[in-house]
Amino acid sequence: MELIKLRLRGLGEVPETNWVEVTSGLNLLQVRSVPRKTALINALATINPPYPCEHADPFADLPRQISRQGYTRRIVPHKRTIAITVFNSDPGLIQELAEISPVLYETDLIEVGRRLDYSRWINFIELASSTRWGDIAAEVDSVLPSSAPATGSEERLRRRLDTLASSDRIKEELMSELADYLKTAAAEAPAAEKTRLTELRHRVLRARHFATARTIVEQWLPLLAAIDLTDLPFWQFGDLRPAPEIRLPPPLSHLLEKLRNVLETVDAAAAEELLHRLQVELDRQGPTPALHVRCRQHLPTVEIKAENGGLRPIDGLAPLDRLAACCQLLIALSTVLLRSRPILLFSLPSWASFREDRDLLASRITELADSCQCLCVTTDSRPFPDHDAIFVDN
Repeated sequence: MELIKLRLRGLGEVPETNWVEVTSGLNLLQVRSVPRKTALINALATINPPYPCEHADPFADLPRQISRQGYTRRIVPHKRTIAITVFNSDPGLIQELAEISPVLYETDLIEVGRRLDYSRWINFIELASSTRWGDIAAEVDSVLPSSAPATGSEERLRRRLDTLASSDRIKEELMSELADYLKTAAAEAPAAEKTRLTELRHRVLRARHFATARTIVEQWLPLLAAIDLTDLPFWQFGDLRPAPEIRLPPPLSHLLEKLRNVLETVDAAAAEELLHRLQVELDRQGPTPALHVRCRQHLPTVEIKAENGGLRPIDGLAPLDRLAACCQLLIALSTVLLRSRPILLFSLPSWASFREDRDLLASRITELADSCQCLCVTTDSRPFPDHDAIFVDN
C-alpha cells in the first residue's frame, strides 16, 4: 500500500491543512513553526505507529475545547478526527479481500483516520460498508412472504423488518438473523435459486465482511515512522541490548526489540532463516554503508562491512552515514517483520543550527526515497538545494 493523500484537522499545534497529494518518492512539506512541525509528524505517525499510540501519547497536550467569538465548545475525543490519510490498494491485499466477498474485489482507495482518543477508523472509498434495507427489501420480500405463519422465526423476522425505514442499514443482530434465514432458504431452494439467494446473503452480510476486511487492511498498512533529525548527532546503537547507552529513533528501537523477541521464541533454523531474509533486504538497500546482521550471544548485532573484510560498529560512522545505516535497517526490519516498506516521516532541522553539510543530507534522504516514501517536514521554504517545499499550514 502507498500513501497518496493526507489531511490534518487543526487542533492546538496540529496545523489545519487541505488535502495534500503525496508522491511515491520524496515529499517536502512546510509549516509555520517548530512546534507545528513536531505536531504534524506526530499526528501522521499515529495512523500506523510501531507501538500503541497511548505509549507516546502525542495528543496529550491538545485542547479538549475550542473558544471562538466568546463561545466555548467541548470537543468529544471519540468523534474528533485529527489525521486522515488515503492509501491505494496493493494487488495482494485486493486478492485477500476478494476471498471474503466478491464486492471487495472493487477495492481501490482506502481511507484511514485517527481520532483524538486514539481510536482508528478505516473506510473503503466508493464502497458502502453495509447494505441499506431499501436496496434489498424487494428481494427479501420475495423470499420471506408477508403472509408468514402466526408464530415462528419467520414472523419474528418479518416484524423486525417491517419496522425498518428504507435508509436503515442491515447490521448486528438483524444482519445475523436475516443471513441465517437466507442460508436455510438457499439450502432448501431449487438449484436455479441457490445462486441468487447466496448472492443476496452476501449483501446482507456486507457489514460483517467489511469488519473482517478492516482487520486485514490493518495488517497491510505500512508503518509510519517518525524520525527527528535534530537528534541525529546523538544516535547511538551501543551493543543493541536494552541498555541506557542506546539512543535511536523510537520506531527503529521498537523494531529491534521485536526482532529480539522473535529470535528468542524460534528455534535455531528459524532464527537463521529470519536473519538471512533480513540480510537480503539490507543488501537490496544499496552498497553504502554495507550492513551485516548476525546473532551474537543470542542477540542480533548489526555492523558495517569493512574494506578489509572485517566488521566495525555503526556508531563509528559520521552522523549522516549513521542516518543512512539506521534508515536502511528500519526499512529492512519493517519489510521482513511487518511485510511492508515503511513511510519515513522526517523532521528536518533548522538550517541555522544544523552543522552538517546540507547537500549531503539532501543526497542521503533522496537515496532513501528511492526505496520507500519519504515525507520531510520543515519550517524552511527551500530545505534542500533545488527542492521547494509545499506550504501546507493553512
